[in-house]
Amino acid sequence: MTRQRETTVVPPREAPVYLAKAEEFQRAASRSLASGDPSAAGMLAIHAGITAVDAITIHFLGLRSAGQRHADAIALVAQTAHPRKADLQRQLNQLISEKKSVEYEGRRISGGDSEKMVKLSGRIARQKEKIFAAGRASRGSNPHEQSVLQRRDDP
Repeated sequence: MTRQRETTVVPPREAPVYLAKAEEFQRAASRSLASGDPSAAGMLAIHAGITAVDAITIHFLGLRSAGQRHADAIALVAQTAHPRKADLQRQLNQLISEKKSVEYEGRRISGGDSEKMVKLSGRIARQKEKIFAAGRASRGSNPHEQSVLQRRDDP
């Protein structure tokens, strides 16, 4: 018997909002890293990666993972038409695997580990940016994409 994943329906036009949040988390992670706060940088990088993946699944499926298991977000990526979904799944899995040690264990992560996490979440966020850029270049070919992308371009 297959376990049902918890998801929330989100209109694809809201994908840019999630991307903007992911970018904000990413900038804050970079600032924390530069300030010598590796644990904060690590947590913010994890949230940037998860939120960027939410933007991707919303863009393609009109869904985001809503459960407590972040592994469900990884599985949801597999259902998308994203051309590099295997890379996204691997990258998000790497980030999520660090969440417990960063957030709950009684040790601080090293600056090197948090730097790797910030770079990894940045790669995930850039995948979403590439989708938006490709959609803008081919605007009009897919009405679904057009509605998603229009909100991102509005002033």
